[in-house]
Amino acid sequence: FRSAPPKRKSAAASRRAVSSWQDHLIWLVPVGVLLVFGTACGFGFLDYDDRLHLIDNPLRVKSYFGMLAAAFSGPVAGLYMPVTYAYWGTLWRLTGGSPFAFHAVNLVLHAVNALLVARLLRQWGMDRRASLVGALLFALHPMQVESVAWVSGAKDVLSGFFALGALNLLAPWT
Repeated sequence: FRSAPPKRKSAAASRRAVSSWQDHLIWLVPVGVLLVFGTACGFGFLDYDDRLHLIDNPLRVKSYFGMLAAAFSGPVAGLYMPVTYAYWGTLWRLTGGSPFAFHAVNLVLHAVNALLVARLLRQWGMDRRASLVGALLFALHPMQVESVAWVSGAKDVLSGFFALGALNLLAPWT
């Protein structure tokens, strides 16, 4: 007796199988960010801008709502960055000024930004592989070290988050 020939997968089923494992490759982006920049979570505050913006910041001693009002009412330390100061003030109050928390949130925001880059590239018509490569280049490029590993670099990570979020929302209409 001869057994029946094995059933072949349809082309659509084969594409679904390939597509399902390719969909999971996007996790290389946050994993790559964690592997490359994760050691920054063990760093402390720097005596440069971190001291000026966080440790010696006069807004820190105000009540939470007083800090928010002051951040949005005018420049602090000669810079008008109300969203960044509100972010730093909120994170300081939530974590008690833990450098680990500031570095970890920078790391998470950078990973989210890289995923937003991948999504934006897909919306602009690039295939999965190209968007993955673009997101990895964005995420792991040496130019990003200062923004991710330095607490005061949060202003860059935050502005990138809002800009990439806006572009992702706008992309379907372009």
